[in-house]
Amino acid sequence: MILDSCKNWADYAYGKKEVWTAAFEFVASLKPDCENGRYEIMGDESFALVQSYDTREIAQGKLEAHRKFIDIQTLLSGSERMFYGVPGILELSDEYNPDNDAAFYKYDAGKTLEYVLTPGVFTIFFPEEGHMPGISLKSGTVPVKKVVIKIAAGLLK
Repeated sequence: MILDSCKNWADYAYGKKEVWTAAFEFVASLKPDCENGRYEIMGDESFALVQSYDTREIAQGKLEAHRKFIDIQTLLSGSERMFYGVPGILELSDEYNPDNDAAFYKYDAGKTLEYVLTPGVFTIFFPEEGHMPGISLKSGTVPVKKVVIKIAAGLLK
């Protein structure tokens, strides 16, 4: 897992730099009023999902982990809490489904790291890293607009 300012993305561009460049140039091109939906960056191997939603209570969340894709997540507006779980110590709740490239895990405060995601900051989750986005700040539910860049892990080799 990586958490940093969007302006520092190149510090983490290991593998094929052109893949990272395309992803972060796409993020930089977005405005908070852009349309929700899927945007192709490099076909099915690198694409973006722009989403608007209201954050949810922690009791409604599960950690997810992927096998095929790396996630880059950043907010265009709003703030949300996120949780990171170290691979291998989380309790599985839903087996891996290759159709949505996700397995789900039970939230356990003793096995996760909590942080807040805000516009201008990005987080990266590599395959098998558990993460639970979209959680309300302690002050309550807020609307957010997020972009999630999906990069096929094999694309960086």
